[in-house]
Amino acid sequence: MDHAWLIFCVLLLIASACGLYFRFSDNKKIKSIIENQEGFTPRHIYIGRRGLVTVAIAIDGERHKVCIVNVGLDVKANSIIKIYSFNDILSCEVFEDDFSVTKTVRSSQALGMAVGGLAFGGVGAVIGGLSGAQKTAGNVRKIDLRIVVNDINQPTYDIPFLSIETKKGGIVHGDASEKARFWAGLLSIAIKQADQACNA
Repeated sequence: MDHAWLIFCVLLLIASACGLYFRFSDNKKIKSIIENQEGFTPRHIYIGRRGLVTVAIAIDGERHKVCIVNVGLDVKANSIIKIYSFNDILSCEVFEDDFSVTKTVRSSQALGMAVGGLAFGGVGAVIGGLSGAQKTAGNVRKIDLRIVVNDINQPTYDIPFLSIETKKGGIVHGDASEKARFWAGLLSIAIKQADQACNA
């Protein structure tokens, strides 16, 4: 019995090490894809994962551009890369378990109304938010940053910052929340700069 438990632990450690290796390798490939985009020099890069879904975001403050990558199973062959100007960022919002925590929207009132419909997704999003009440009290299961862009083919992106249930206010939750708010802050600055340029 002791030998079987030892073998199980060793196999678990090997599997974990392999998982970390492949994730590190994928991260390098994703960063390389972003850094090699013509006319784009990333100042900040973040890669978020939830299950088989991987989404990366990068920002070039000098050129006023944001790069978003929907990563495929084959990072280099199947990834979809989009680059948007700051002017294309319509809103950004942080969600914890489908409940909005903070939000920034372009200043136009009409634009704000349009973004509201996209960001909340009507009744389906309300139902999704209510389903979050099923989690264990005092815990958080996920944190997402939702970005709405001026792109008829892909108007929204949800970037995961937390994908496991953890104690609200704990170290894991705090770290994920801080990263999400940092990126929300960067995008809020992008939105503000785009507004200022339009109003100049």
